[in-house]
Amino acid sequence: MSIRRCIEIMARVRNIAIVLALLTATAGTLSSQDTVSTQMAQDSVPKVELRILPAQLDRGLPRSFTFVFVNRSGHQLRIPRPTQCFGGNGTVVLRSSFKPLNTRGIASGAGGGCGAGLLEKIEVLEWAKSWESIAPGASFSVSYSRQQLFDYQEDAGDYEFWGEYVPPKLTNEDASLLERAGIHFPRAPLVSTHLRFRRLN
Repeated sequence: MSIRRCIEIMARVRNIAIVLALLTATAGTLSSQDTVSTQMAQDSVPKVELRILPAQLDRGLPRSFTFVFVNRSGHQLRIPRPTQCFGGNGTVVLRSSFKPLNTRGIASGAGGGCGAGLLEKIEVLEWAKSWESIAPGASFSVSYSRQQLFDYQEDAGDYEFWGEYVPPKLTNEDASLLERAGIHFPRAPLVSTHLRFRRLN
């Protein structure tokens, strides 16, 4: 074999090695990006899902709603039992939108609300002992009538309902104490999907 031929073969081998090295590096980068993307996707999944379930339909409208908290995290969660009044243990709120069939009529509904008052000063870790415990994949629920949730609209028309959860106000110090004790709890407000109903008369 001539020297020139040997040089050509060595050049080709070197080029192949460079291409393989580039492919390996690219694959590693893509793998890392996939790992990061997967982690980001997991982090973006809500840890708690809020649902509302209607009950006791009366002429097409629910007489009450159940607020369901579903634990989507991989660990146990705790939550103080919320009420329909603002303050204290946190609040569940029924939101609604109404479109009357008779646009010339006067709407019958009226709003309302209440305050729960301030809880007596209690050590937060002691208070957390009374909270509801929700295992991974499990749920916890509270139910209230529409009247208890201050929704009094009864006219014929199209209704849209959705639920909201407002967590109790905790100081940064109390939140840190709970986290250091390994107590996980929903700290951010939650919103459910919307449900639609129609009352004809």
